[in-house]
Amino acid sequence: MMKGGSFRYLLRQDMAVVHRNGYVYVVLGLAALFILLVNFALPKQLEVTGREYLVDLTAGQLIAPIAREAGFEEHMLASEEELQQALERDRQAVGVVFRGNREHPQAVIYRQGNEPEKAMRGLEAAVISIWNTAGDLEQPVTYRQELLRPASEKPPFNLGFVPVLLAFEVALLGAFFVSALVFQEKEEGSIRAFRVSPAGTWPYILSKITVNVLLSLLYGFLLFVFTLGLRPELPAVLLLAALTGFLMTAFSLTISVFFKSLSEFVYVTAVIMTVLSLPMVSYFVPAFSAAYFVFIPTYPLVFGIRELVFSTGKTGFYLQMLLILAAEILVLLALARITVERKLMREGH
Repeated sequence: MMKGGSFRYLLRQDMAVVHRNGYVYVVLGLAALFILLVNFALPKQLEVTGREYLVDLTAGQLIAPIAREAGFEEHMLASEEELQQALERDRQAVGVVFRGNREHPQAVIYRQGNEPEKAMRGLEAAVISIWNTAGDLEQPVTYRQELLRPASEKPPFNLGFVPVLLAFEVALLGAFFVSALVFQEKEEGSIRAFRVSPAGTWPYILSKITVNVLLSLLYGFLLFVFTLGLRPELPAVLLLAALTGFLMTAFSLTISVFFKSLSEFVYVTAVIMTVLSLPMVSYFVPAFSAAYFVFIPTYPLVFGIRELVFSTGKTGFYLQMLLILAAEILVLLALARITVERKLMREGH
């Protein structure tokens, strides 16, 4: 049975090591750096547009010659179905379908919902100009816009980075810190003293988890408050951060005990960081996604925070993320108990 005194002693010891090695200052420094980046370096609105696809369904193909002359030949598509497929592949693109004739000019603009309004006004003017050139019109062109998905308020470009920056420390650096603690204990020989103590394995594991969760909460609180402000979603976001930090600590303990030093572990860390970064890439490039991404620990944190703060109208999303994290924590906690007991708590390992 775990003894409370052993846990408190180990926690004080781990906190002292974290402070002595400067991990707290690293966390504070990263929080300050990213706060300055979000508030002062990144623009609130990114004035860029993707490519435009055109479909000419007019009587007599009135638009195609004008579009080819303007350099849009590669972006001309044969049907509205092809346009829909192209827009699904390229989430930064927009599309225009031209219909009607000189007497009844029409155009439908398909947009993703995240385009700058200035760019859309320019596209509307271009549509009217193309029709006027093609038909020598003296009357206004009728057009309508269609969103490809339910509209939601688009967050400012700089604030859209907050979920990714929060996941960066909680999931990636958090795992690294815990591994560094384990390797330092091996190098200093303190783990040998712990083996003969009556504390047990659970206090050792839970102490490391508590330290990492506290660092995650410190970083998450500072980054959230100084970029998004004191919002009602803060407790829910911090809960996601705490669970992710808990999970990554258990995961790091499970695999780091098989290595002798941090230099050996660094290559494994590179692979881990690559896998953990996949949901972050998917966050900015939605087309780059797969069903299994939801089981990567950074996914609930990145997309959970986005849905909490910049809601798109999904229901039951937060509970789903909590259940996935809880299930993964139970599995990895059991694995951490087995590996720590066999690889650290026994002589000869």
